Amino acid sequence: MDSKVRAQKANPMATANALSRLLFWWLNPLFKVGYKRKLEEDDMFNVLYEDSSCKLRTDLERAWNMEKSNYSKPRLLRALWRCYGKGWILLGIPLVLEESMKVAQPLLMSRLILYFSPGSHVTLTEAYLCALGISACALLSGMVHHQIYFLTTRWGWRKKVACCSMIYKKALRLSNTALLKTTTGQIVNLMSNDVNRFDLGFQFIHYLWIGPVEAIVVSAILWRELGPSCLAGLGFMVFLFPVQSAMGKLFSKFRSQTAHRTDERVRTMSEIISAMRVIKMYTWEEPFGKLVAKQRRCEVQKIAKAVTCQGLNLTFSFISVRVISLLAFLTYTLLGNTITASKVFTAIALYNVLQFTLLKFLPIAVQFLSEVLIAIHRIQNFLLLDEVRHPALSDAPEKNEDGRPTSNLRKEAKGLQGFSNNAFISHVHDEQDKAKPSFSEKAMPDVNYTLDKSPSLVIIPSVVASNLSAKWDESKEGQTLKNVNFKVPDGQLLTVVGSVGSGKSSLLSVLLGELPTSSGEVKVDGQVSYAAQQSWVFSSTVRQNIVFGLPFERLKYWKIIDCCGLSKDLEAMPNGDLTLVGDRGITLSGGQKARINLARAVYRDADIYLLDDPLSAVDAKVGRLIFERCIQGMLKNKVRILVTHQLQYLIHSDQILIMNEGKQLAVGTYPELLEQGFAFSDLIYAGKKDDSQTVLPSKRLLQRQSSIRSGVLEALDTIDDEPADNTAAEEQDEDRFEGGVSLKVYWDYLTAGFGKLGLVLSLVLNVVYQGSYVFTDWWLAHWAAKEEEYLNIRTQNTSQNISEKGTTTPTVDTNLYLYVFTGVTVAVVVLSTVRTLFMFYNCIMASHNLHNTMFHAIIRTPILFFDTNPVGRILNRFSKDMGQLDEQLPWQFVEFVQYTLLTVGVVVMVGVVNPWVFIPVIPLLLIFLYIRHYFLATSRDVKRLEATTRSPVFSHLSATLQGLSTIRALAADTIVQQEFDAHQDLHSEAWFLFLCTTRWLAIRLDLLTAAFVTSVTFCSVLAASSLDGGLVGLTVSYSIVVTVFFQWTVRLSTEVETMMTSAERVLEYTKLDPEVQPETKVQPPTGWPQHGSIELQNASFSYSKDGPQVLKELSESISAQEKVGIVGRTGAGKSSLMHMLLRMAEIEGLGSISIDGVDISTIGLFDLRSQISVIPQDPVLFSGSLRKNLDPFDQHTDWELWSALEQVQLKHVVGELSMALEAELAECGTNFSVGQRQLVCLARALLRRTKILIIDEATANVDPRTDELIQQVIRSRFEHCTVLTIAHRLNTVIDSGRIMVIADGRVVEFGEPYRLLEAGDSGQLGRLVAELGTDEAARMRSIARQCFHRKHAELETMDTRL
Repeated sequence: MDSKVRAQKANPMATANALSRLLFWWLNPLFKVGYKRKLEEDDMFNVLYEDSSCKLRTDLERAWNMEKSNYSKPRLLRALWRCYGKGWILLGIPLVLEESMKVAQPLLMSRLILYFSPGSHVTLTEAYLCALGISACALLSGMVHHQIYFLTTRWGWRKKVACCSMIYKKALRLSNTALLKTTTGQIVNLMSNDVNRFDLGFQFIHYLWIGPVEAIVVSAILWRELGPSCLAGLGFMVFLFPVQSAMGKLFSKFRSQTAHRTDERVRTMSEIISAMRVIKMYTWEEPFGKLVAKQRRCEVQKIAKAVTCQGLNLTFSFISVRVISLLAFLTYTLLGNTITASKVFTAIALYNVLQFTLLKFLPIAVQFLSEVLIAIHRIQNFLLLDEVRHPALSDAPEKNEDGRPTSNLRKEAKGLQGFSNNAFISHVHDEQDKAKPSFSEKAMPDVNYTLDKSPSLVIIPSVVASNLSAKWDESKEGQTLKNVNFKVPDGQLLTVVGSVGSGKSSLLSVLLGELPTSSGEVKVDGQVSYAAQQSWVFSSTVRQNIVFGLPFERLKYWKIIDCCGLSKDLEAMPNGDLTLVGDRGITLSGGQKARINLARAVYRDADIYLLDDPLSAVDAKVGRLIFERCIQGMLKNKVRILVTHQLQYLIHSDQILIMNEGKQLAVGTYPELLEQGFAFSDLIYAGKKDDSQTVLPSKRLLQRQSSIRSGVLEALDTIDDEPADNTAAEEQDEDRFEGGVSLKVYWDYLTAGFGKLGLVLSLVLNVVYQGSYVFTDWWLAHWAAKEEEYLNIRTQNTSQNISEKGTTTPTVDTNLYLYVFTGVTVAVVVLSTVRTLFMFYNCIMASHNLHNTMFHAIIRTPILFFDTNPVGRILNRFSKDMGQLDEQLPWQFVEFVQYTLLTVGVVVMVGVVNPWVFIPVIPLLLIFLYIRHYFLATSRDVKRLEATTRSPVFSHLSATLQGLSTIRALAADTIVQQEFDAHQDLHSEAWFLFLCTTRWLAIRLDLLTAAFVTSVTFCSVLAASSLDGGLVGLTVSYSIVVTVFFQWTVRLSTEVETMMTSAERVLEYTKLDPEVQPETKVQPPTGWPQHGSIELQNASFSYSKDGPQVLKELSESISAQEKVGIVGRTGAGKSSLMHMLLRMAEIEGLGSISIDGVDISTIGLFDLRSQISVIPQDPVLFSGSLRKNLDPFDQHTDWELWSALEQVQLKHVVGELSMALEAELAECGTNFSVGQRQLVCLARALLRRTKILIIDEATANVDPRTDELIQQVIRSRFEHCTVLTIAHRLNTVIDSGRIMVIADGRVVEFGEPYRLLEAGDSGQLGRLVAELGTDEAARMRSIARQCFHRKHAELETMDTRL
């Protein structure tokens, strides 16, 4: 739901020649740009067609559908293999070539070392040829390796993209039963962490068969060199392999357990972020902080176990060659053999080859394969969840003229426009519409508008229900709907009324196909459009929210704007209907969101309109305008089913359906129901007669286990009547850092674990370990040189028959060399284990502490932060970024440190042994530093682009899940799927560049390492007179190893730096500007507030420092225990008054607010907010038990909880639940109806027992009878409290002590209702009352007069008594 249009930029790889592809030369222009300036999204190349999300999903979907049709137990792995397996098999061929060259290098080195041995028969020419062969193998193996790496990574990336797109498409189709089996956290985790296993999971799997084959070949060569002694080393390797494999499987087991805990944590974070406004109002930061900390602690415990397995595996791979060398040469020596440089370093080089193949790549292959299989299984389980049987959802992908799929565009949806992005360009915002529209020209005359039917329709639209029964939970016996019968022919209006939880929304769910029928029959003939009870608004312009992918028809559009009462609102917006509404509609009031939601439904020229309570969130005047101009005007020739609590419109309905406890009490016309004895006047003027005289009893139904609101995520945003002039800032693009990751980021990350002392200890352990590691090889070379020297002398003595008396032949103390070699090797093993595990635990503790610090900063930051940042953007930090810190960065960082120290040690050792090597090394080092600097300038931007282009994917997913029922009802699944594919393709562009740029660097580094090997080998031949075989073996074997180590080190350094961007992003959120302190040194008096009086003195309010004032210079007094109603037009600033009292932003200027004489700006936020109860406009519940939702601090007894539920008419409902108070609520409370959720919020407020209560449109979604009962509860329970009631229904507040009328952020009237109404239509309140109609206005005036006389009569009586 993006409004950006990006320029197309062809991918140069598509036209690059073979040499350019081999060397990634086609990337050079991009590096030039990146070196000069920061890269932007427009610099990225378009994703290739074969890598596009739509194409990959279509291919995999075809294979998956075939799998489901051919097998009773379909497996996603088989589908993946069928779709992509052939290409992956072919990648094993060049890998065999690469490994063959690695084995050839030690054999060539063995021949080269013999050249330096005394009495060697190797000629100088052969020596140079061996040096050339070693250099050629180093060069060619690197070239082949990088092509294999790129192709295998790209292969895995394609699987990731395909699975993500399928997961999203599946989410669009989940049935309500399936939605109870999954959570937002799981879906986000599947798309953020599980699919990432494909990136690395397939790189090493070929080693599962190449490893054993290579082991056989190398073993044969070692047998030739060392004889039976080689079996000791090979035996240890054979022993170590199953141990490492077992560790890998154990790691995967812990990884699977970690994934479930991560699901829970991400789900909780999603709920918290979405409901942050309510959390701040209720001062619930602490209990939710404890909840997240507990979940994170459980998650980290599993991560720590997985890290232990991973750390031990790394330790085994680091020290394996040392132990193997010890066992092999110890056995070789004890069997009476003399070691030589040729045998020693040939064996070590071959063991190094096996170390990487068998003890590094093979265990990694087992570990990654296990992780991939777990991820595939989790994705498979999700894809096998039940789907809704929805007629609007399409299955068969269509194709363009070129035969390529079009993201499953349906025939009726072709040409849809509206979601402007790089997948399809919208023309909704025509050039002539760029300017702010003139509403004087757009305003339509007060006439009835109608949408003409399409002449091509053959069927006559109608809705028929015959003996309809349905239930949400098939496992329960009770029915949600029971024997419902009605028929709505074309052009008629059926109004559905009933108490909270009576099944009204469930009835619409059946008509939408969301709720399957248990028995009976439903016929819906015609195209359906739907306006949900809870408005769904996504982050885009107002126009795009309304048009929602359809072609923009100018005249029709502006007619709908007028009929839905949006003209004045758009006129007040800075950019008219092109104003960005922000994530979750942050810049709109509740009424504006409801009308945009309605306008979207009306804009779709359907045959049947299902309208779920669209009038509750608007005031009486706007409600009447919508009913007359829209429902009875523009839609008068359509089938309309209206769910409402606004009973004054019943007389205008063609039919009325009365629901109670899922049953149909009656259906018929208004006169027919009057004849049957239904007193609608009692419904409208609720509470005036006994229950026996009313139609709607107070019993409620809660048999359903989900509701129409279900989507896996309901971001129940509590932003309500903010001014229509865009008080909240518009959503901005996500910030990206520039330049390199600063040393401060590394410092903060590394010291976040065990602190500075831990960092110093880690450094010491690594230096000592590396010194010991290099010393073992030097000691072995020294030993071999002494043995050869002794052997040469003994041979000479034997040949010359010198046997003079008193002459002794120098001997070699073999035991000394063995003891030292054994001791140092044991030290290396111990140090490697200690320092590896220590570094791993330090990284995990750093991740744990950073998460907690980030959460603390997030929950303490001002609410404006959440208004200007989409949920997906914030959730990205807690899912993807934290996932990288938890799982990928630790082992990459540990390996980077290991191989960096090893590479430095190799270069220093080689240079000390043969100083001539320093001559080529110095320029090579300078070239390397330049290339790395040149590369990082682009690489960092590419990685940051990858991170920022990932956020819109999650934001889009979040927005989709919020509006799932609306999307399905409007048959807009293709539109949102295309949008998702567009976001994925944008992210794929960045990810593709990340893969290619890393290969660009790696292949150039391999050219440098090949040059280094060439320098070492040829310099060794040139300096033959001053070198012995041991030193040559040491330097050449090290130079061969460094071809792997150095490339691996630089690759790890770049990946660590790019991974550190995740740490950088997390650290950014740990330093968010907080609200003022929750507690201050200034403590309010004990028992404050004792009375609840409120004093406003010149108070002005703005949501941001630079934003416009939404409340201006308010100076009013509210007496203790006074009941004040707050009314005004939609967007007048009513709810802003509540936010000002709660200090959601600080009061501007010199103004102040005092409660019982205490200036609220001088006390802590916790002290203030904990003493004010709030019932928000949008009900917010959390997954967990009902008890925790009512009493998160466990401060109340069961009796108090049941008493509160009884007073809000929910005791019967909760009592019917199997676990009563301990009953688990679904995510966001979706197993309660919207009205029931509001009643739970009311019960929550009753339990707080504060002196000040603020009610913000809290009864908008309940029926009048329940509304009246709630008002009675509030009057009795809060009799001694100050109550501020924000209302659209004037009957809710007409009996208040005083009414405050707000307009344009100012208090225009404030006084007793009767006094204000005496001014007639000249007063603001008088005009509002007059808009209700003559009869209702007269009733309102009568109530106001009665309340006024009763109040003053009581005062006179009290004065007389005094």
